[in-house]
Amino acid sequence: MIENMLESVFEKVNDIHIAFEKLHKVSKKHENLYTLATKKLNDLELDREELSTKFDEANQTIGALRFENNFLAERTKKLEVELFQVRAELERTSNAKLDKMLSL
Repeated sequence: MIENMLESVFEKVNDIHIAFEKLHKVSKKHENLYTLATKKLNDLELDREELSTKFDEANQTIGALRFENNFLAERTKKLEVELFQVRAELERTSNAKLDKMLSL
């Protein structure tokens, strides 16, 4: 009878040991998955920060290009006005010289 009880206790201890080993393996798998997921999350966070930085830089570049474009558009308008004035003056001068030559 004691032998049966001891055998039953040993079987239960063995069952507990087997269950513990199985749980330990599952725990290790979960730990590995957690480590991989954490690494992936960190990598994604770095990628997000890099993309955010590139986005900010692109926005700054766009702003600078818009400013430059507006400046050049204004400069072009001024040069067009100046060109129109020079052409008008050239035409007046040419006409005056032509009239002078024809009147000789």
